[in-house]
Amino acid sequence: MRGLLAGYIQILCVRPHCRGRGLGSILIRWAETRIFRDSPNAFIGVSSFNTGAQGLYKRLGFDPVGVLRELIVPGYDELLLRKTRGPWSEFRQTR
Repeated sequence: MRGLLAGYIQILCVRPHCRGRGLGSILIRWAETRIFRDSPNAFIGVSSFNTGAQGLYKRLGFDPVGVLRELIVPGYDELLLRKTRGPWSEFRQTR
């Protein structure tokens, strides 16, 4: 929760046999609740080959903001996504 990308959800994993039950949505909403107390922005990264996760993040309101070319896996990119409640200049912490 420090720096310009405060609110970056670094890792989210749901075991394959547990997917489709809403667990990913629950985890992300929990993280968002925490993040939005201190930041107007939540960020998450997703691999370009992970179309299932991309769909989930889009449904939850995340929009693409950048591409990191071949950051982790050769031939695939990492997509940076953001969900925002507005600009920093208008943000007020809710503690």
